[in-house]
Amino acid sequence: MLETFIVLIAAHIVADFLLQTNEMVRDKKQPDVMALHIVIVVFAAWAMMGTNTRHAFAALAFLGLTHLALDLWKLYYGGPGLKPFAIDQAGHIAVIAVIAAVYPAMYADGMWARSYQWLPYAHSVVVKENYLKALILIAGTIATLRTGGIVIGLFTRTINFQGNAGGLEEGGAYIGLFERMLVLMFVLMGHPEGIGFLIAAKSILRFQAADERKMSEYIIIGTLASFAWAIASSLLTKAALDAV
Repeated sequence: MLETFIVLIAAHIVADFLLQTNEMVRDKKQPDVMALHIVIVVFAAWAMMGTNTRHAFAALAFLGLTHLALDLWKLYYGGPGLKPFAIDQAGHIAVIAVIAAVYPAMYADGMWARSYQWLPYAHSVVVKENYLKALILIAGTIATLRTGGIVIGLFTRTINFQGNAGGLEEGGAYIGLFERMLVLMFVLMGHPEGIGFLIAAKSILRFQAADERKMSEYIIIGTLASFAWAIASSLLTKAALDAV
């Protein structure tokens, strides 16, 4: 089940955040653009899974239809903000979890897990040992860089920023939240020295914009949020690598 879940998550990340261009997102209300995106989603899952069984095609059809339904909801009812984005992505992940639970052998039945049937033995061993790890690294990189940029961009747009001397509304609370989150992550990773880096980074940012409190808080919030996302994505990627 875990292998199937990992491959479907990797395919989702590649299809949604690498193969879906900004132009496609902008023109998604056009039926041909939406159809192309769904085809890419299904094809990415099929290609990475490499499974041609009847159950696999039924699962891929379910994946495509639910992806379409969630994207249409977000497009016409959810809107462009962070909350609809999070609900949409949570829905996609939930669908993938259901597929992996109902058809846990989807990956095991595929050509990549059975590479010994069509590759020389030595090559098939390399594929078996490294295929999932390669997908995890690719997906983790995209999630950290591309997805992180989208999430942090949506998050910072929710901040009421005006360039005057006053502070941001709840700016201090946001900064404190991310500071505590990062400290917890550093401690859990066994690298408390990272806290010193956090203090130094905050001090530099505060000093650079000391005369513009809102700008200073805006930069610090965005920077800490970016740090938190990168660390969280890296931890999840490492956990997935350790699990396979």
